Amino acid sequence: RIVKKNRKKQKGPWVSKPQQEYNQYIIVATSLAERISASRVLEIYRMRWQIELAFKRLKTLFQYGQVPVKREESCYAWFYGKLLLAALCETLVNEGRFSPSTGRKEEESGSP
Repeated sequence: RIVKKNRKKQKGPWVSKPQQEYNQYIIVATSLAERISASRVLEIYRMRWQIELAFKRLKTLFQYGQVPVKREESCYAWFYGKLLLAALCETLVNEGRFSPSTGRKEEESGSP
């Protein structure tokens, strides 16, 4: 990524010495207590990003970005309906009960 970024700028070397040095580290700022180890902080950070990616996927697939209602009660109903739909879809996909290759004719004839 650094090389690509530097090429876009078309300045200086492909990777500068400070970039080479900083590329060896992961820097995370936290307000957690000092007794929590660095490896635990990174583990929590990775989990946080998995949650962020899940919400991004939900927003994209189920269009959470735009709420089509103005009343607060309707907004909650709309959101929880979408959340239920997302949970059902996720469950179906994870449990393998959904197979796009399985057709209705195969089920009727009894063949796998």
